[in-house]
Amino acid sequence: MEDVQRLIAEKNYVTAINHLNRILSFPANEQTQSAQALIGEVREMNGEIAKARAEYESYLKLYPNGLEAARVREHLAKLPKGEVRVRKPLPKEAGPAQWTTFGNISTTYYGGSSLIDTTTVLSTNTVSQSRLATVDQKSLITSINLNARRRDAFSDTRIVVRDTDNHDSLNSNRSYNRLYSAYIDHNDKRIGYYVRFGRQNPNGIGVFERFDGAQVGYNLNPEWRLNAVYGDAVEFNSPYKREFYGASVDFLPEQSGVPGVSLYALNQTLDGFENRRALGTEVRYFDGHINAYGTLDYDVLYKDINVALLQGNYLSDAGTNYFAVYDRRRAPSFGLTNALLAAPGLSLQQIITAQGIALTRDQAKALAAISSSLSFGFTHPLTQDLQVGADYRLSEITSTQPVTASIPISLIGTCVGTIDPTNVDNCLFDTASQQASGLNHAISFQVSKNNLFVTNAVGISSASFIKAPGLSGQSYSLGYVLPIGQWRIDTNLRYYTQKDNLGTSLNRLSPNLRVSYQWRESLFFDGEIGREIAKTNGTTQSDRTKRDYFSAGVRWEFR
Repeated sequence: MEDVQRLIAEKNYVTAINHLNRILSFPANEQTQSAQALIGEVREMNGEIAKARAEYESYLKLYPNGLEAARVREHLAKLPKGEVRVRKPLPKEAGPAQWTTFGNISTTYYGGSSLIDTTTVLSTNTVSQSRLATVDQKSLITSINLNARRRDAFSDTRIVVRDTDNHDSLNSNRSYNRLYSAYIDHNDKRIGYYVRFGRQNPNGIGVFERFDGAQVGYNLNPEWRLNAVYGDAVEFNSPYKREFYGASVDFLPEQSGVPGVSLYALNQTLDGFENRRALGTEVRYFDGHINAYGTLDYDVLYKDINVALLQGNYLSDAGTNYFAVYDRRRAPSFGLTNALLAAPGLSLQQIITAQGIALTRDQAKALAAISSSLSFGFTHPLTQDLQVGADYRLSEITSTQPVTASIPISLIGTCVGTIDPTNVDNCLFDTASQQASGLNHAISFQVSKNNLFVTNAVGISSASFIKAPGLSGQSYSLGYVLPIGQWRIDTNLRYYTQKDNLGTSLNRLSPNLRVSYQWRESLFFDGEIGREIAKTNGTTQSDRTKRDYFSAGVRWEFR
């Protein structure tokens, strides 16, 4: 909060808002109420009228008789009636640029061992017992997250690097180093353009994968923007080159209550073959009570919908938050590599050479199942400290279609399938359909309590009930977070039980303890220990598994 006051005095409102959001993300404490009131004022100073209104209204819902309620009501009454964001004119001179650096470096060691006792009924009077003890985890994971930012009144430049190294002591072949992000982006407010180069995560325009490349944007006016993207998709350990380019147009209204819309087109090749050609849209909506997002992606090459997603939240005047999500997508997404299942052992180039791109694409479509899920629920504050919630989830994965591929024997050397009766020079591969999952139902209930037993401590409990074809299960958990000065203690106890139609039952108990310590402002130490005890009973075999695991790590945060 001291930093926030300093940043406000420096008119650095964006960073002040980020600091206030961090405070509000913590469990309720002596600064929470003041931060909720202040973030509305800072957003108002920054010209974010719609968001300032939402923050003020949130304060009055949470603290209708709070110490700052009168002042908040006064600010709320003076806000402009419209929801247009107030744009401040750019200064004539940029002034001195400010460089900031921030990020973190962490390293954590993970260890684990298992003990498995198996009892097998061989006959009426014969029982076999065996025991397997093994060390199943010894790995050191190190991550870096480095950020540098240069800002003045006219421009904003950022440099980002994120990398993870996993050293596996049990099997060096499973060790890896992955560079997840390494990019520089620049935003010029006077000219109205934006550009980002390097390895980056997808950010609209129909791009689904991490990629190496460039993304650019240009503001035609305050509400309309044109974007373009070019790059190579990054799929670790993949031998294929996925090159793509695309463009989009965005409508970004300055008023809340008016939907924002993006329309995009994207074309992707895989080793030179047309792999994806998509047309799609993204829609966003916000009005202080409703926050909604939807996307629709249609692939022209496969003549079908690849992704359809709609999600939304509604915050009532009583403080109840309702949410709903519908997600329907191809799993895996449309792509030529799906057809590799139709002819095991062959390369994609060989399959396309043997039967042509059109048939290969048809097989790839047939082998892409449809994954659908629907979930909805709510959370409701009964008091300032007590909150309850419930949600329902429905999911299903459809079956795939059976696929037959006839490949010339001269291309593969030896037929590992069957000889094609209609053409004895070809080898016939039959790929059976993948069985559908059926409808899976789950309903969950949650209760959370702030300031439980001790100030700033949080207790969380949940129960879930699952029903799927051939089995039913229940899951229960209890959690407690206890902050003590610079220490934080997290405890959790989970229990899961399941029974299927074949008479096999599973019971699993998982206690867990995590302890964290913050030294000064930037150094964090944490350790975790846990045990998982599982017992499976079947008609002829039972297993009892005990797994112990632990971790110890340190994280340095700098800014």
